[in-house]
Amino acid sequence: MSAVPEASSWTSTLAPAGPPTAVTPAGKLNGFEKRLRDLQAHGVMLSQCANTLRELHVDRGNLYDFIRIVPSGMGEITIRESQGWAYIHPSAPESQL
Repeated sequence: MSAVPEASSWTSTLAPAGPPTAVTPAGKLNGFEKRLRDLQAHGVMLSQCANTLRELHVDRGNLYDFIRIVPSGMGEITIRESQGWAYIHPSAPESQL
């Protein structure tokens, strides 16, 4: 039995707030590329919101080539929910409340 669910079980939308450093080549210095590729190898779909890129003036060419661009992160979540997926939003650390 695999410890990581299949892609039909969940997805990941990155960089909901702030620059998407985890999905840019600069992230290679922090080990993000290997981590993201490992997640992808286990069926996680990695998506980046085009609206966030535009608002933060991030060029799509600076993202890893395996990251899927979606027009709207919230729109993607809405579509997935209509397909029966669940949206789980992490809460802020207690120190930030």
